[in-house]
Order: sequence, then C-alpha cells, then structure tokens
Amino acid sequence: MPGPQYKVEEEQIEAHLELARREFDAGRFGESIRCWRQILGLQPNHPIALTGLGAALQRVGRLGDARKCYEQAIECDAQNVDAHFNLGSVLQGLGSPELALASYHEALRLQPGHLPSAAGVAAILDWQGRYQEALELLSPIVESGQRDPEMLLIYARILRRFDRQKQAIELLQELLTTNPGPTYRQRAQFILGDLNDDLSNFAAAFQHYEQGNRLKQASFDPQSFTRLVDQMIEFFDTQRTPLLPGSAIQSEQPVFIVGMPRSGTSLVEQILASHSQVHAAGELTLIDSIASELPRFLTSTEPYPACVLNASAEILAAAAGEYLQHACAGRHEVLRVTDKMPLNFMHLGLIEMLFPKARVIHCRRNALDTCLSCYFQNFGANNMPFAYDLQHLGRFYRDYRRMMNHYPEVLSLPILNVDYEQLAGQQESVSREIIDFVGLDWEASCLEFHSLDRMVTTASHAQVRKPMYSSSVNRHRNYSEHIEGLIEALGKYGG
Repeated sequence: MPGPQYKVEEEQIEAHLELARREFDAGRFGESIRCWRQILGLQPNHPIALTGLGAALQRVGRLGDARKCYEQAIECDAQNVDAHFNLGSVLQGLGSPELALASYHEALRLQPGHLPSAAGVAAILDWQGRYQEALELLSPIVESGQRDPEMLLIYARILRRFDRQKQAIELLQELLTTNPGPTYRQRAQFILGDLNDDLSNFAAAFQHYEQGNRLKQASFDPQSFTRLVDQMIEFFDTQRTPLLPGSAIQSEQPVFIVGMPRSGTSLVEQILASHSQVHAAGELTLIDSIASELPRFLTSTEPYPACVLNASAEILAAAAGEYLQHACAGRHEVLRVTDKMPLNFMHLGLIEMLFPKARVIHCRRNALDTCLSCYFQNFGANNMPFAYDLQHLGRFYRDYRRMMNHYPEVLSLPILNVDYEQLAGQQESVSREIIDFVGLDWEASCLEFHSLDRMVTTASHAQVRKPMYSSSVNRHRNYSEHIEGLIEALGKYGG
C-alpha cells in the first residue's frame, strides 16, 4: 500500500509543479500561488515549491512572506541556488542591500558564474551610485555572449549612466526577440522608454511606456478611491477633528514628506538627509500599517478612520512610540527623522493624533509633469496601482488635491508647501526655507545633497546623485500629442 500511495503523491506533485510553473511564466501569479500551496500541502518542506511560492508572492508585492519562503527553502536545502538568489532580490526590495549582497555572493559561491546573481550585485552597485564598478562587473559577461534577461536589463540601465543609450537599445531589442517572460518584457519596455526619451525620440519613447504599462498587472478602482477620500474628508471635519483623542508623545523628530509620487519628495528628503541632525528613514509603510491595524487593535466594529473615536491617549502613544523606534533605527540622538512615503497624505489626520508636534512638507509639481512621470515609472509590484493608466492617474491626482486642500483647513499640524519648479530654480532659498521650517540651523552641506554617500532605493535614486537641474520642468510638452486623455481626466488641473 505505501508504495502505490507514494507514487500517486509524487505524480500529483509533478503535475502541480508543471502547472505552477506554467501559471507563473504566464504572469498569473495568483493561480501560481494556489498551485505551489497545493504542493506544500502534500510536502510542507518541498524546497522547490517553497522557492516557487516565494517568487510568486514576491511578484504580487508580498515581500515579507516571500522572504520567509526563501529562508525556509534554504533551511531545507542549503545548496538551493535559486532560493539564495531570490532571497537576495527580496532583501534588495526590502531595502537591506548588505544582506542582499551576502545572498547573491552565496549563490555565486555555490554556482560560480550564476548570471542573475551577478546582475543582482550590479543592481545594488547601481543603487549605491557605483556605476563604474557595475559596468566593469557586467561588461565582460555581456561581451562573452551571455544573454541572461535579468542581467541585460540591469546592464542596459548601467549603460544609460554612461550615455550609451544606443547600445542599450540594441541589447534590449535583441532581448525582446527571444520572447522572454512577461515580467522581463514589461521591464524592458519601460527601460526602452527611458532610453528613447534621453535621445529625444519622444514618439518611440511614449510607445514603449504605453506597452510597458499595458503589460503591468495592476488593479485600481478610481471610484472606490474617490469614495475613500470622501469618507476621510467627511470624518476629519472642522467640528470633529479638534475633539479627537491624541497621544502624549511630544517628540518633534518626525517630519513627513508627502505628495504625489514623482513630485520631488526624494529631492526634499535628500536635502534634509544632508543635514547632520537628520536621519532619512526613506519610504516607511508604518503609518498605513497603523491605520490598517487600528480597528482590530481597538476591537472596534468601525473601520478606519471612524474607529479612532475609540482610541485612548495611551494606545495612540504606544503606536507612536513603536513608530519612532522603527523610524529612528537606533539614531535616537538626531533631532529630525524623515518619512517620505508620498501617500501618507491620506493619513495626516491620524498623524496629528499620533504626533501633535510633527511637521509636514507637501511636495507639489505641475500636474501634467507629475502624472506623466508616474506613467513613465515602473513602480514595484502592487505599488502605485493608479499609475499605469492615464485616466486613472488624472482622477487620482484630483482626489489627492482634494485631500491636500482639505487637511490644512482642519489640522493644526504645520504644513510647508514646496513647489518642485521653484526648488529647481531657486535651490538655496527654498532649501533654507525647508531647513528653517523643520527647526534646524542652516548647514551648507544641504546644497551638496548630490554628494551625500547614502543608499537611495526609491525610483529617484539616480536623480538625487546629480546636482540640481531643471530639465524635468514642463517635460509634458514633449508628449503633448499623446496626453489628451490625461488632460481631460485632470479637469481644472490639466491646463
């Protein structure tokens, strides 16, 4: 009896493995997750299934869960090169470059010449602004004829740093002829858009961006978001807001940099990070997590934000203290800590309840430039789902402006508006205003933000390593023939 039963189980696993891989390769990650879990239901420590499940979870943005899968796969099979590489990639996405490098190097130790791991090392060097090292690492491999898709995508990005756009375009066009998986095709289209934009081939650039956005699997319901904004505005009104409970945390450390993505938030963060008394914590998801967890934590039947009526000063102080512990990352001696999660603009009411002495910097930029820059950016999995459709972008922008027009009328939090165009044209005066607003003395290093030796993991990691420039102002004019739908969706902001 055990013999045939074992054979049936193995046959089931093989069938599920084949189906899971097929669904993954087709970009149907939800179905792939289901298949991998069916295998693990039969064999909980199956290293291949754990690695596959991690990869599918990673594609849908569940990086923490993916990390656990890879670590479990390595516990089951320490020689699993794919698990070490994938763990490196998810650690990279979680903003842990040194741990990621260790995983990539372990994969390379187990399998010298493992091309995806070499590409991973080069990607981190790119993040760190060590472009020459990245080029020297990958050039010999590419010149030897190797054509791993991951490596070519990273290499094309690095070639762009050296103004070798035409060579990068040729390599990516060659890659697309090999019909790589949908994720590689989508990423290649966005990079081709950037390369053609650099060369002022704007029609070709827009075509590539458009194809990349069509290939991106993202789900966004603009009507649901509008209703959410309606609820937030209705709840945080002029009568209720002053009466809401607040924590006793009087820390002036938190500085929240909010606005639309691609509106200058990274630039403002880098200016502040150049100050000796500022720790830049990057884009934290902590405030959104607190908002999501509040109903459960308060055992309230009301959803957020209505549930905050049941919050006590003690509960809010505990949440605020936990936030500071994480955001400071051991740097408790600094006077200011920045959180540049742009979409925290939704939670300024909650932020005032947690940190009554926090400061908010609101980054603003021309609506068309902002939305196009979002459309041209290949955000991470499940990040900014509104950004892959021009109509969705326009509607999201309008709701964002409604939110940011409302909050200053009902909150006591100090909010500084920083216009990207003004910052680009009047760097020193606006930078001084920013530093003064957060209550610090001026330091000349804030004008040399591009020289700061700091890991930047957001979409603007290359831009903040350059001195101030204004070439992105009115960029939308290069694409005027393609954005009628966006202009219409923006309404009064599209002029």
